[in-house]
Order: sequence, then structure tokens, then C-alpha cells
Amino acid sequence: MSRARAGERGPRALTWQEDWKLVYLKGEVIMERGEIQSRVRKVIAGVLKLAEEEVAADANFIFDLGADSMQSLELVAAFEEEFEIEMDEAAALEIQTVDGAVELIAGILARQR
Repeated sequence: MSRARAGERGPRALTWQEDWKLVYLKGEVIMERGEIQSRVRKVIAGVLKLAEEEVAADANFIFDLGADSMQSLELVAAFEEEFEIEMDEAAALEIQTVDGAVELIAGILARQR
């Protein structure tokens, strides 16, 4: 997913301010990145039965957190429920890190609002 910067044109341009701290759509704050990350970590910890402290931003779902293919599908469903969004399953399953999930979810939130 590419990050649209302030000043880019387009009817649904997604703008990231202060190094991704706030997610904007058409000048309106959708959600703070920290809140998205916190909720993503909580979901991951619940599905993978880990402590939230074990879920680092750069953690790889498979290699660092031990997720298997079934748990990856469970994570997609849990993210959809937590954020009330619809994710393209193929795109979601390509995401390998916690930060990658945060980026994907932030983009989806911006497009679905």
C-alpha cells in the first residue's frame, strides 16, 4: 500500500501526518495510528494466545509469533470484526508483520469511511 502525502490530489487521498501518528481522510481524523496498533496487538495476542507485550510492531506473524495458516485466517476474521471492516483475504494473507497489518487496516478504514 502506498502512503499518500499531504498535498496529493484525488477524491479519497489518504494523508499521514506526523510520521503516521494520525490517519486523515479529507481533512478529518479517522483514528490515531497508536489506537489502530493497540487494537491490532490485542487481537493478535488473543488469537495467538500471547501476552500483548510479546507482540512487537516489527514482529513477523509466522517466524516471530508462531502463527500457522489456520491462525492467519483467524487473524483476518478477528481484524474484520474488531474494526468493522472487510478485508481482501488474499491481500491480508500477504501481510507478514504487525506494522503491515496496521498499515493495511488504516488504509481500509480510510476507504470505507
